[in-house]
Amino acid sequence: MTESFSLRVRQIATRTGALAAVLVLAACASGADDTPADAPKSADTAAAATTPTTGASAGLANCSTPSAGKVHFTVAKAGLAVPGAIVLDAIPAGMQPPITKERVVAQLKAQTSQGQGCPGTPLAAGLILLKDDLKHPLLDGNMGLLALPPGGITERFAAETRRLQKDPPKTCSPVGVDLIGCVGVEKRGGTETNVLYVITTDPNQNMASGGPLAARCVLKGEQVEGCNLVDQLAGGVAIDASLKSGTYSTAGLRGALDAAVARVDAMRL
Repeated sequence: MTESFSLRVRQIATRTGALAAVLVLAACASGADDTPADAPKSADTAAAATTPTTGASAGLANCSTPSAGKVHFTVAKAGLAVPGAIVLDAIPAGMQPPITKERVVAQLKAQTSQGQGCPGTPLAAGLILLKDDLKHPLLDGNMGLLALPPGGITERFAAETRRLQKDPPKTCSPVGVDLIGCVGVEKRGGTETNVLYVITTDPNQNMASGGPLAARCVLKGEQVEGCNLVDQLAGGVAIDASLKSGTYSTAGLRGALDAAVARVDAMRL
């Protein structure tokens, strides 16, 4: 594939019109959607709503047991020891919207002052935003780790991308030799988002969630604003890794996802 991914996206969007297809996730299939409009939908939307608080890493000074510069978290059922230097932000588990910077900072300070985030007393987080060198040319280093229940967003994404892979509608077009791009609109909480799903055509390339290897891109008009790899890993922790723009292929997406997952696995306790 010699053409740029962004050029290919413009061609797909032009052929399929004004993004008229509706790719409604499983939760919306009945026409109902009880997801709060201000609930975080993924790491990229949560990142846009918050700024780094550094509260979690600041609490390391309260650890009675040496922490080696790491903040100890639980995300769903997964225990993680995360280098404090790569933590951009963390939202404690159980916080309800509206999730503001001030509320997050106050909650983090209260919990870390009691020793949470230290070895033996991990801080329960609903979302952690990280910035790290993820050792792959397609990854920009931004990664979110989310606590998601079974049957959540990742499973719906897996089911929808599998359906599109098996029986691509007219809103899907080839992207290079081994990917298809499917445009549509996600509807959640009364909000519509124009999206492009980039899906492998290889049925043997799958994600841990059970769906085919795929990336989710947000569109603004006919332009790609950003793409992410979203998957659900062991322990109920979901990963949301941001991709750089560039030439995508099945091998490239596979390598990027494997690199992001390897970084998470290296932090597991």
